[in-house]
Amino acid sequence: MEPRGNFSIEGAKITLFEASIYEDRFGRAESNLHFLKFEEGEKLEVRAIYTVSIEDMEIREENEEGRVLVEAQGGGSFRFFDGEDVLIFEGDWKVEAKDTMILVENNIVKDLVVVGVYSGEGRNYYEGNRISGRMALKLSGLTESGIGSYSIEGGGVIS
Repeated sequence: MEPRGNFSIEGAKITLFEASIYEDRFGRAESNLHFLKFEEGEKLEVRAIYTVSIEDMEIREENEEGRVLVEAQGGGSFRFFDGEDVLIFEGDWKVEAKDTMILVENNIVKDLVVVGVYSGEGRNYYEGNRISGRMALKLSGLTESGIGSYSIEGGGVIS
């Protein structure tokens, strides 16, 4: 039987592999293999693909050095795969906080914290189940090419 119940997200990192914050306001990101750790100690290895759509964006502050403080709202979709690359959940997520801020310097995201809520339906061996919860996306560093690497913290429930 596959694990169900309350879980926390462990070791999740995502990397944006397509992003356009100003023109299309769309992006795609993929996570590493990480775990959903359940209260009973069981772990489910998963990987996720996220789409991001910025619905509303307002520049709050901008200076001559290229530093921009942006307030943004949005959401997107997600797909969770197990460790064998089998699709197990898909659904939608939405930014929860109304004052999410993104700090951009010279077109590179320098600081970002986004809190979102998500919910979705089970697929394949999780068919008939639901997943929902909260997550916080935080900038954890930049790759050599300047692409952001982000950590995900939070949890949820599979019912």
